[in-house]
Formats: sequence, structure tokens, C-alpha cells
Amino acid sequence: MSVRILSKELQLIAETELNEVANRVNDDIQSLREWLKSQRHLKARTDDQWLLTCLRGSKFSLERTKEKIDRYYTARTLCSEFYAVRDPFSLDIQRCFDDGIVFVLPVRECEPIRLVFRVGTVDTRIVSFETRVKVFTMIIDALLEEYDELAINGLSLLFDSAGITYDHLAQVTLPLLKKCALCFLDSYPIRLEALHVINIVPIARTLKQLALQFVPKKLRTSVFLYDDNAGGDDIYEHFPRDLLPPEYGGTGKPIEELAAQLKLKVESYKDWYALDRTFCTDESKRPQESTLSQELFGLDGSFRKLDID
Repeated sequence: MSVRILSKELQLIAETELNEVANRVNDDIQSLREWLKSQRHLKARTDDQWLLTCLRGSKFSLERTKEKIDRYYTARTLCSEFYAVRDPFSLDIQRCFDDGIVFVLPVRECEPIRLVFRVGTVDTRIVSFETRVKVFTMIIDALLEEYDELAINGLSLLFDSAGITYDHLAQVTLPLLKKCALCFLDSYPIRLEALHVINIVPIARTLKQLALQFVPKKLRTSVFLYDDNAGGDDIYEHFPRDLLPPEYGGTGKPIEELAAQLKLKVESYKDWYALDRTFCTDESKRPQESTLSQELFGLDGSFRKLDID
């Protein structure tokens, strides 16, 4: 079995919180691999590390892992606007990194991966909403390849809404928001620890209310809003000062340096993204319509009416 070796501390978390049993991991991976052979509609990766990541993302429930793998690759087919042509050197994607709209804080072992998104810095005339989501998928995929913490400890998001205008809101449709929620909240083998939104403005609250329609109720309590830039001491419990850049009241590296580091990482995955395009689903070979397809489009192929509670 070819997988990364965890530290004792991280292995303990995997065992106590994710139900990982060391002497059973190889059998679980083999079971998934055999199952994938029987799924004619799935064109999926079958390497040990990826299948182990998927198992961890579903707390080693084989049936739940199978469902998530299917949803993961179905999303790549049905939500192709987020996954097709993920060229890190394309003009719009380069612009995202040059503008510093997203960066990853230094990774600490046994802690969640911390990602900061600054959507208000985007020039909506150049960068579409779909491109911003595409950049997010590129980052998450690269991080999953390198850091076991993402599948084991989860993801903490800091969303800076400063600078958001009606031009940003105009790019967002309800179908796109629903696709985002289905792709990220129930298809990736990761757990969203919390979403912290700072510099909240009225238009950002509107966007938040729209987005929460598609977030499972159990996750809605993990969304926190702050009116100012720092978010008070509460934010530092999740995003320590020594990791945050000076622009956010921290003592870590500046945004420009963090964004440049992430840009180089994503660029190094150019060939990986090209290969990843070959992994998807062939819906013509699916024995029955996937749940994901029904949730996105309904049985008649149109975007179904929303149930808002």
C-alpha cells in the first residue's frame, strides 16, 4: 500500500475521530477498488492515497465513501464550468492570484487547513463567478494532494466581503449557488469546520442569505458574521494572529507573499489538472440517474423550485 505515513498525533486523530483502523485500511481500499471496477459509468482515480483520502472524508463508512466518490466525479461532469480547462496560466486565473483574492495560511499539523477568500478584490469585468469557483476547486484539489490535515482536520474558511458590490452579486445565480453547495459540501472528502465572514456589508448579507438556502441545517450554525476587519478576539481562536497577515491584524507573512506562494503551487499542478480532466462520469453508462443529477436539475431537466425554510 502506497500512502503517506502520518505522525503519531495525526494518526491518533484519524483513529479516534474518523474510525480509521490501521490493519483494516488496505482491505477497505481494495474493496473500493473492486467496487469501482463494477461501476461502468465512473472514470475514477484508483491510487491508494486518493482512496484513503476518500475513506477519511466519510469516516471509513464504505457505503458513504462510495456515494461521495460517485458524487465527486458526477459533479465534474454536471458542473463542468467549475472543472473544465483548469489551466493555471490562463489570463483570468492568473489575475485571481495576482489580485490576491485567495491565499492559504501556513499549515499546522493536526489543525484544519485555513483558507482566506477576498472576493471584493476581483474585477468582475475580467473574472467571472465561475472562474472564482474554478480557482477554489484547483486550490482544494492541490491541498488534498499534499496535506492529510484537510481530510482529517477539515477546512476553516475566512471570507472577506470588503469591496463586494452589486456587480459581484449580479454574477451569482441561484442555480450556480446550488451547484457550489452540492459540489463542495457533499462531494469533496473534506469537512467544513467553519465559515467566518468579516467586513460584512448589507449586500454581503443578501448574498449570505441566498447561499444559506443550500447549506445543510447542521452546518448553518458554523457560519459566523463580523462587521469589522478583525472580527474581534473570536476570529483569532480560529485564525491565530501569528498566521494571519498584517493586513488582518496578524504578525504572519503579508498577503502578497502568501498569494504568490499559492500561485506557484497551483502552477506546479498544471499537468495534474490536465490529467484530472479525464476523470469524470459517462452518464450514458449509468445504470440509474444519480441523486446529484436530480438535486441539480430535477427529473425534467430544469432547475427545480427551491424549498426555503
